[in-house]
Amino acid sequence: MFGNTNAWSTGWRRSANGGSENSYIDTLDLAYFAGHGSTAGILFGVGEPTPTTVTKNDALGAWGDRNLDWIGLAACNVLDDLVSNLQSWGEAMNGVRLIMGFKTVMNDVAHSVEFGKAICDGYTFTQAWFRAADKLQSQGRVTRVLAEQ
Repeated sequence: MFGNTNAWSTGWRRSANGGSENSYIDTLDLAYFAGHGSTAGILFGVGEPTPTTVTKNDALGAWGDRNLDWIGLAACNVLDDLVSNLQSWGEAMNGVRLIMGFKTVMNDVAHSVEFGKAICDGYTFTQAWFRAADKLQSQGRVTRVLAEQ
């Protein structure tokens, strides 16, 4: 578990973009990010002099080529409605079964706790993601799951 200042964007980037995801998130079954996001990607180092965004291009064709099966992104707007956005995140999937995230802004709550409880209660990852959102997110907040074909 790498949190706060120990969470690095390089652990989520493919090597061609200066990353080492094959040594970090792709050694896990489930990678989970909780933080800030936008249509551009997920944001590391909030409050630092130079925050870093991991974009769709940073992950292109890389996620899941070793071990990674599921990704949870508790971050606003990462999986918004732009077709090019969804297609690009889909192109990052190279063995990953699901990318779970939010289409809209999300409430700043411990989504992972309810998500984990639902998994322990026997729900699938997709069901657990939506169940957690149903419990924690206010009306108008929309979650989304991208699945492999």
